[in-house]
Amino acid sequence: MNAFPFGRTILFALVFFSPVGSPPASAQGVSTSPTGPRTPWFPAPYAPVPATRPRPEFWLPDSPIETMAIAGGRLYIGGGFARIGPFTGPFAVLHATSGLPIPTWPRCDGHVNTVIADGQGGWYVGGYFSRIGVSTRSNVAHVLSNGTVDSFAPMVGSEVYTLTLDQSTLFVGGSFMIAGGQPRYRAAAFDTVSGNLLPWAPISQQMNNSDRILRILVDGQTVYLAGYYDTLNAFPRRHLAAVDAVTGSLITAFNPNPDGSVVDLALSDSTLYVGGNFALIGGIPRGRVAALDRQTWVVGPFNPGFNNTVDALALSGTTLYVGGFFSMANGQARSCGAAFATGSGNLLAWDPQAAVPEGGNLEILDLAVGLGAVYVAGGFQSVGGARQFGVGRLDPATGNALSWVGDAAGPDATEVHSIALQGGSLACAGNFSIMGGEFRESAAALSLGTGELTPWHPVVIGSVGRILLSGSTVWLGGQFSYVNGIARKALASVDASTGATNTTFDAGFFVPSDFVTSLALCGSTLFAGGGFHTPIPGQDNLIALDPATGAIVPGSTDTGGTVRELVASPDGSRLFVAGQFTDLGNPPVARNYLAAIDPTNGNVLPWDPNPNQTISALQYYNGRVWAAGNFTQIGFQVHGGLASIDPITGAVSPTFSPILQNSGVNVGASALAMYEWTLIAGGDFNTVNSQTQYFMAALDSGNGFLLNWDPVVPNGVSRLLSAGGVLAANGARFTYPTGEARPYLAVYAAP
Repeated sequence: MNAFPFGRTILFALVFFSPVGSPPASAQGVSTSPTGPRTPWFPAPYAPVPATRPRPEFWLPDSPIETMAIAGGRLYIGGGFARIGPFTGPFAVLHATSGLPIPTWPRCDGHVNTVIADGQGGWYVGGYFSRIGVSTRSNVAHVLSNGTVDSFAPMVGSEVYTLTLDQSTLFVGGSFMIAGGQPRYRAAAFDTVSGNLLPWAPISQQMNNSDRILRILVDGQTVYLAGYYDTLNAFPRRHLAAVDAVTGSLITAFNPNPDGSVVDLALSDSTLYVGGNFALIGGIPRGRVAALDRQTWVVGPFNPGFNNTVDALALSGTTLYVGGFFSMANGQARSCGAAFATGSGNLLAWDPQAAVPEGGNLEILDLAVGLGAVYVAGGFQSVGGARQFGVGRLDPATGNALSWVGDAAGPDATEVHSIALQGGSLACAGNFSIMGGEFRESAAALSLGTGELTPWHPVVIGSVGRILLSGSTVWLGGQFSYVNGIARKALASVDASTGATNTTFDAGFFVPSDFVTSLALCGSTLFAGGGFHTPIPGQDNLIALDPATGAIVPGSTDTGGTVRELVASPDGSRLFVAGQFTDLGNPPVARNYLAAIDPTNGNVLPWDPNPNQTISALQYYNGRVWAAGNFTQIGFQVHGGLASIDPITGAVSPTFSPILQNSGVNVGASALAMYEWTLIAGGDFNTVNSQTQYFMAALDSGNGFLLNWDPVVPNGVSRLLSAGGVLAANGARFTYPTGEARPYLAVYAAP
């Protein structure tokens, strides 16, 4: 990580006159020269640490962050993300005409498979979760119209896939075997007034582990159970059955016997529509959708002929909308959605044109019709001809996209599983974590004041692995091909306010396979390190450039492997280099993973701490070089992944030697940052100095002692940055004040 040493020198001068805080450098027995301390470092009388929980207002990206920088009241981030928005968790409520998220709804952990309206402005949600808001709930919850969680707590033992509300009875279906503390196999019912489990138990015998109820539909005294199963209470019933709404007894006269799973049901005045993955139903060929007479249950002539699974059905007047995993309907191309006239059975023009431009899941999983639109939910990145993620708003006649900003995003394969309309709101459930926000292609800036996205918007085709700022200029390094439509490979310069490309800067020798992972300004020279060839024979992976034009200038050298980190000394007299090399220079000089060069000519300096494994992060702070990695030896001393190094001699401090382990195995650290004079370390460790500490720790920078700071991090930490009064961390997940784990970014303020 790049340090801000000049700013820190001023800070220490100010602290000298403060009644509390660390003593100034001179009082600690160190010199204040820019090249480092010449006398021992003594611990401060107290060590500052940030808050233990991140600030909740920060927007989040939909994929991991690779780099960060802070300047001008902004947190700049880079990676391979496509969208940044407010965190909602897997349940969100949107304004139905705009898609803007409504912030009053509680956040849920796990994932949510189904959401239905309660008819009073609130929602029932079901899925696989243990908490919503600050309340413990087991896979089913009721959220009231004011955003609070109802006391209704039915305690369902495993995953819930469907909910149906019939007056004061909530029917629940899924893969569970226990509900309300009683045996209930895949289906149960609760009284929503008392919260009590009802006697209704339509399935009295344990089913196969893979069996589940996917849809429950109530029609008066009849309840239809659709899903994936072969028997029901020892009766042969494949994927679809009817039971009594009060007793749960099987209605034996109903046995359509589809040969594949049934996923959704829809009911009109005279017809029960069935959708799923079957080719035969009632002994008659039907391609994934069939229409049964509501009274006789005879299979009607309607046969739309889909070529793959149907997941969703929605009726609006005389139109049946269908969503799924198919690409053909009635022999015509339809990407995951189609519509039919219920009277004639004719295919209509409606075509949602769902697509995933870069591959991945492509499926429409749910539909809702109302307010002059058809809402579609699923796994897609484009629908109706527009870039909409996971949930879209479409014209009911054409399928073309209507105005909408309610895109879903999050880690992995983001999908919206279920949607429901109520009043002017659209509720969404799935495995997403952010909803709304804006598109940002691999680079973005968040306000340190509000946590929200700023207008800064360079459009990068590829991924950004390093950001460096100086004045009005931002340099981007990574593996990309275009920036704002202008060809730039691996390295580009953009304006710090607007994100516009600085066209005068063009280091044009990079090829598509090249990547830049580290950047540093040393005096008036920009150094770029990574994995690449240069036009200079025998010189690769590290290049010195004019920061305004990108022209090659003196100072470059050759490294025998990829460069990972570059840090300049404050006086510009030396450049510290870390990477996957065992030599550097031309001719090569033996150096294991860590070295220093003269930035004016590229000569290798005598500085040689000689770690035995790679370095993950470097920082220059208060006259020391701090290194993090997975090394166990450095400077001929035993060290557990963190070290404090003299920037002139390369001598490693023997007093700063914390040991970071995971289950007794040395794992070192992946990241470090100085929060004032406290060292914050991040990585995959679960103990520090034999004390339990998960993934992020605060250490006394003088002696390496573990400080009292417990941020509760559920996964490893990959990057840290401290500046502007905050500590920013990157990793898989971080625990926030309300208890939920949010992905990728945490920003900690002063306590």
